[in-house]
Amino acid sequence: MQVAPDVEAAREDERGVARLVHASLSRVLPLVSPPLDHEIAYPGYHAAAHRAQRLARHGLPDADQLDRFAGELSAVGDRARASAARAARRTADGRWLVDLPPAEEHLRASLNRARSCIPRRPDRAADLAALTVAPWNARHHQAFDEAYRLLGQVWPEMLAEISAVVRQVALLEGWGIDGFTDFTVHGVVFVNSARVVPTADPHNPDATPLPAPLPLVEALVHEGTHNRCDAAAANTPFLTDASGELLRTPLRADPRPLSGLFQQVVVLARSVLLYERLLAAPHGMLQDGRAAVEARHDLLTRQGIDGCNALDEQHDGLTDHGRSMTAQARQVLERAAR
Repeated sequence: MQVAPDVEAAREDERGVARLVHASLSRVLPLVSPPLDHEIAYPGYHAAAHRAQRLARHGLPDADQLDRFAGELSAVGDRARASAARAARRTADGRWLVDLPPAEEHLRASLNRARSCIPRRPDRAADLAALTVAPWNARHHQAFDEAYRLLGQVWPEMLAEISAVVRQVALLEGWGIDGFTDFTVHGVVFVNSARVVPTADPHNPDATPLPAPLPLVEALVHEGTHNRCDAAAANTPFLTDASGELLRTPLRADPRPLSGLFQQVVVLARSVLLYERLLAAPHGMLQDGRAAVEARHDLLTRQGIDGCNALDEQHDGLTDHGRSMTAQARQVLERAAR
């Protein structure tokens, strides 16, 4: 993987992840026909593979467990085909067969895991509990299509890479999480509806918001890059340090593991590249909000350099691949800061 998008490398890493999913499923159900290559990328199969690993960890499952798991896998296959059909219906040009799904089982389970990791705030506990995976309405669909078209215009290489990695974009409704990814359901981008249809921030009414669809475009690059890093790391690790030490990071108030810091730096470098392309786009593509775009570019650049400096202190925890990626990210960010 490189900081610059590379669709062929992304496809190769996705094939490696698919082999891991297939191996996990076959370990528990060796006689079950594996999903077809284009189906196994469905995130529900990734969740099933993690479930298979948990079953195998406790020894050979008994007959009842195997029957239940076989039934679960059959249901996943049905959902995979329904997801592919939804993606095909909504994709006009075929460049990105992406599903904007309802609240499927693997998505709800992933949100529950993410919710459990949020630092506790008793005054917002009820709001966090109400956060949900929501259905996409017509306005959300229109906003997604605008973001998709804009990304394809200003950075087609990034759109191509995301299309090789991301299979579903799940909509969050409520307070507490702007967006996230989860390797257990690899291939999903979770994004809050406030980034799909932006509204003014009631806590900062004087702030100049980014015009739509830029918050969603950034979210797709940001979360898509997390998915990309996860697949790349499964094939060629970025880190040598397996310790549980938590570190300060530029994007999170709560300390994060080294993997989180590393991915934030890569995400920030790519986000800066996105805003450079937006600012260099032909006159009229940014009809308004140029000052907000410039401010966002500058903020992400500062955060990225902060992250690079923090990574420098963790040099021994990075593989050669990880150090190469960090050097590429620093080059992008320092150039943007000039």
